[in-house]
Formats: sequence, C-alpha cells, structure tokens
Amino acid sequence: MIKKLIRIIIISILFFNLQIKSIANDLSDFEIEGFSINQNLTDFFDESAIKEELNSNFAVFYKNDKFADITVGETAEHPMRKDLDIYKEVSITIKPKDKTYKIYSVGGTIVCKTKDECKKTQKEIVTDLINYFGSDVELYEWKDKYQGDKTRKSMIYGNEFTFNQSDDTINVDFYSLDKDYADKENYYNQYLVISVSDYEFDKFLRDEAYN
Repeated sequence: MIKKLIRIIIISILFFNLQIKSIANDLSDFEIEGFSINQNLTDFFDESAIKEELNSNFAVFYKNDKFADITVGETAEHPMRKDLDIYKEVSITIKPKDKTYKIYSVGGTIVCKTKDECKKTQKEIVTDLINYFGSDVELYEWKDKYQGDKTRKSMIYGNEFTFNQSDDTINVDFYSLDKDYADKENYYNQYLVISVSDYEFDKFLRDEAYN
C-alpha cells in the first residue's frame, strides 16, 4: 500500500501542472520537487550557492565541461539545500559556463531497500506512463554497464520515453550498483532516477558525451 501511494504521488507531481493531455508534449509543464526544464536555476538559488555546488564533490562534469550535474539535497553538506517531499535528492543539469543556469534536465532519486523493490517500482511507473501517454511517446528499453564502476559489475536498466512532437524525454532508470563499489563511493546500492530532459541534452549524451 505504501509503495503504491508513493507511485501515485510521483505520477501526480510529474503531471501537477498538466490541464489537458495535448500540452503534455511541452515538458516544461512537468515538475520534480518544483523544478522544471527550461527554468533558470537562479530562480531558486543564489548564484553563489550554485557556484559552490559546482565546486563540490557532488558535481559531475561531462565531456569538455559542456554540461554538469549538480545536486539539490536536504542536508547541510549541500550548498543548494531544499526540503524535498518525495525524492532523496534531485539532480539538475546545467551548462556551467552559462550564467543564466538554464535547467536542461532534472531528476529525482528514489532509494530502494532491495533490487526486487526497485525493479517492481520501475515497472509500475513505466506502466503508468504508457497508460497515460499512449501513442504520444515512443518507449525505448535498454541496459548497460554503469560507466563509473571500473569493475563493470554495476548496471543501469533504462526506460526512455521520447515525445513525438518535441523529442524531449522522460526516463525511468534503475541503477543496480555493486555493493563494494557503492560502499566505496559512499552512495546508494539500489535506486531509481526519474528524470525529464530536453532534446539538446539528450542529443549531447547520444552523440558527444562518451565519444
């Protein structure tokens, strides 16, 4: 019952601003903990906090520093601190050299106790999204080794929904990290990331980031 309630809350937050299905192709209407793509991060945090986060251990920079992932969390160790309703933390993708700090992707992390719990929750959320969007999206399922784990024991199981009109995406990804690696990195062992991304960042990931 609790898991079902969490899933319903997640879906309701994703669709909070949607009034009719026809505007679902504009993912700027989707919110994760109040954040949406195409907003400016300076609407939420001072530039000093953003710069501090970019220089923290939580920041992840992509090829040529074109994009960077920074984290919003509830604890004092996060310069960008915010009370979160559903997710353990929120990852936000920006261009570090762009002083408007436009949001290109936003994702919420859900931590699971077991691998089976994560897989079940992922499947339920994916089913809800399929039922909601129908032919408005195309679903691509994939799996790959987690790049950060050089032992190649950690996996990602992805579900990517691409909108036919905009090519923006919603992703429901399950990270199953090797326990030794997760412990070493002081990170979660099993977790889901539900994210919304715009076409420019998705294209960068496909064509540039890992080449």
